[in-house]
Amino acid sequence: MNEDWVNDWYLLGATSDVTDGTVGRRRVGSVQLAVFSRDGNFFAARDACITCRASLAGGNVREDAVQCPACGRWLRFTSEPADEEDLLATYPVMVVNEEVFAWIEGLD
Repeated sequence: MNEDWVNDWYLLGATSDVTDGTVGRRRVGSVQLAVFSRDGNFFAARDACITCRASLAGGNVREDAVQCPACGRWLRFTSEPADEEDLLATYPVMVVNEEVFAWIEGLD
């Protein structure tokens, strides 16, 4: 069990650990997350390309899309429920005291 949580908010790391425009990787419990920022806004999503299932870590971020480093496909991301096949759903994220947290409901 991850001890870095409060009421389903899980610590992903410091804001300085997330380089703007690139994708990093964090593990929360059994879930691998892709963590990235764009223009000072932070995002977290499951760390799997929706096309080839490869890790998104090391990919690039532009506007509203993340590029998979394995297949090169650009995946649009949104904080709304993803119902389109090329849409990568993100978890709610908040920043408190220069630390990034993601809301991941139901982890044990």
